[in-house]
Amino acid sequence: MSIWSGSLLKISIIGTGQQSAVIKKICKKIPQSRIDFFFSRKKKYVNGYRATHYLKNLLGSKVIFICIPPNEHLKMLKKLYKLKYNNYIICEKPLINSLNQIKEVKKFSSKFKRKLFVNFNFESSQLAKILSQIIKNKSNGNLKYAEFQISHGAAWYKTWKKQWRLRTKLGPIENTAIHYIYFLKKLFGDYKILLKNLSFSTKNMGKDTAETVLKYSNIYAFFRFSYSEPHHISFRLIFSNAKVLYDGKILNYYFKRETSYRSGKFIESKIKKSYKVDFYRDFNNSIKNNIKKILKTIKSKKYNSHHQLNFDLNVLKPFYKGID
Repeated sequence: MSIWSGSLLKISIIGTGQQSAVIKKICKKIPQSRIDFFFSRKKKYVNGYRATHYLKNLLGSKVIFICIPPNEHLKMLKKLYKLKYNNYIICEKPLINSLNQIKEVKKFSSKFKRKLFVNFNFESSQLAKILSQIIKNKSNGNLKYAEFQISHGAAWYKTWKKQWRLRTKLGPIENTAIHYIYFLKKLFGDYKILLKNLSFSTKNMGKDTAETVLKYSNIYAFFRFSYSEPHHISFRLIFSNAKVLYDGKILNYYFKRETSYRSGKFIESKIKKSYKVDFYRDFNNSIKNNIKKILKTIKSKKYNSHHQLNFDLNVLKPFYKGID
């Protein structure tokens, strides 16, 4: 991954969980880079790398990754701001989780904010690329309905009892559905919430299942995500003249609408094209691709735009109303 060359790229990572391990693996493959520190309140070493519980030791890093639970993001940003950190920050989504926190981020100086990036990685996936191309193809007609469903039973593992994901205000909406809400918002603009339902299993007593229906312009979108149900992946997009079905392995693009019928039965639209895309492999690649894209922006010194940061801050704004 020849993103960086010339001067040494020094990187620090705040957090020692699953996501920080993913980021570490990606950063190790960047030429002319070095992981300076992991920030940890307890550990002295993380897989052989130095760990520190002093944030001031991170100030010499060119890039700091924030990979801690969302409710801790703003606190960490405030601490780095107070220490006058003046390099780049890449924060896991969501950047904030309340309306008040949106206001707090806006109080940071312009210099600090323009070096702040948020890792919404789905937009850098192969799936997002394919779906975007199909949506923008005018011959398919207008997109009428979009549906994204993902579930797995991990919430029933004993290790999930302490998972921060079960203690967030919006459960899977804030941690998983946000990727797809973001994706459609980029394509179709703002949305209205028509339905929102959060539920929990009796074992974990945490928000582990979420359903919501949103309306973007003239498009209705249904999202259902669960940490406690049997494994299932399903995307469905219905156009006026086409449709897309995805099952986690194969994405089938059907074109065009068939209105004739034989023997009293309507004819199924033909598969125009099939794509083999493994969901989890694509997800892992999308993280790598998005980090690569952000680092290229940093290397070019283009910084983050005011518009992009506002967009990232406001992805779930309608959901945060009334929960501060």
